[in-house]
Amino acid sequence: MLMGAYRTKDGKFEEFQATRSDSEGAQFQLHEREFHSLTVVNKYSKEVQEFGPNRIVTIPEGSCGVFEREGVIEIKDPGFYRVSAEYAIRDNIPLHVNSERFEDVAFRTKDSLKMRIILVIVWRIADPLLTAKWPGTLEELREEFRSKALSGLIMELRAHTRSELLPFRQDVLLASKEEGSEADAEQLEAMIKKAQEQSRQLRNEAEGKCLSLLGTASEDAGWGLQVVSVKLDSVELADEAIIADMESMAQAQLSMKRKEMQGRERLAAANVEREAALQQEKAKAEIQQAAAESQSKVKLAEAKAQSEITMLKSKNEAMAQAESKKIELDMQLKLEESQAALEESKATRAARAEAEAKKIELETQRLVAEHEVQIRETKLRAQQLAAETEANSIRALADANYEKGRKEQEVAAMMPSQELELKRLELAVEGMKHFAAAAWRHPEDAAKAHLHLFWDEMKPFMRMGPMSAGEMEEVQQIAARRLMSAEAV
Repeated sequence: MLMGAYRTKDGKFEEFQATRSDSEGAQFQLHEREFHSLTVVNKYSKEVQEFGPNRIVTIPEGSCGVFEREGVIEIKDPGFYRVSAEYAIRDNIPLHVNSERFEDVAFRTKDSLKMRIILVIVWRIADPLLTAKWPGTLEELREEFRSKALSGLIMELRAHTRSELLPFRQDVLLASKEEGSEADAEQLEAMIKKAQEQSRQLRNEAEGKCLSLLGTASEDAGWGLQVVSVKLDSVELADEAIIADMESMAQAQLSMKRKEMQGRERLAAANVEREAALQQEKAKAEIQQAAAESQSKVKLAEAKAQSEITMLKSKNEAMAQAESKKIELDMQLKLEESQAALEESKATRAARAEAEAKKIELETQRLVAEHEVQIRETKLRAQQLAAETEANSIRALADANYEKGRKEQEVAAMMPSQELELKRLELAVEGMKHFAAAAWRHPEDAAKAHLHLFWDEMKPFMRMGPMSAGEMEEVQQIAARRLMSAEAV
């Protein structure tokens, strides 16, 4: 609770607050000469209340507050607010998800048939500031949104026929007859499923277009709304005459199916009777065949027994003769084996001695070959070691030359400018020596053989620092003339 009153002495509003020690049983004694206009309000009331010169309100969770000051709209989050009287506090804007349901909305299809739909649209306020700036109440905005949603979806649905939106079995049958082809039951069911799937796709496309249309309308009109989903719960035929025609056609089709099933039942009964007669005749034939087969099997068994007795007798006689012949052959075989073993022992000893000699010779050749291979590998390793040593020495010499050149370059880089100029003059003197020697080696040009003449000719091309040789000579002449004039004075 909040309590306060105006002071009579200065007219200011004073709020009475309980301390922590007496928060549960706080008492305030006021005198009418000191205070007037006592105000007691509920602090967390959702209604706007006047508390002295201020206004208080509590914005609940799931809503946002709309405050206006000097024509400027401010959006406030849920919580308790105390503002001055210059603020105008509007109704809160709910931020929860809203669901709009349209029951039994009638419309006419492309082929002028009456149909009705049940539609559900889910939306929410995404931008409360735009919603607060919209010129109208929240209920008026909701009615405009419902009208736009319904007209947009009906506009999309009216572009299709009844058979496209709600196909029946009769439509599929008529379509197959118009094409001039009689479909069987399986093909008919497949065609019906295909028509239903196409109808579902058309409804989904209409829902998507309506969703896009409402989003565009919200952006253009500044509603600040976000459409979450558009769903057609039901699409039904509203023309009673056509419904009656469809029912009569369905009854006729059921009657045809019933007659067809009765015919199939009679055909199945005839087939069963025919199959029973065939089975009886087949059983009689099988019994006669079994009796004939049993008689033939008895005769065959008697003949087989007689033949087996004769065969056993002949077999026993043959076995006795074979056994005696076997004994005689075994004795001859043992005699021949003993003679062959004697001859084989003599030949085996000779062959074994020859094989041992050949084995010793081959072993000797193998040892010689292995020693030669080891000698050759030793030579190759020695050559490889010599080559590696030579390569290392060459690499070390190259590294030393490289380090020497690098050190010389580093020393030359640290040379002072005066020493550099001296080096340049030494090179110039060395060059002049070569020029003089060249003049005497070519005496065929007597007019230019003298070094002085050659020097005069080379003056324009010789430089001493920033000046050429000719410019330096002119400077020397000017300095000499000035010196002579100074001595004369």
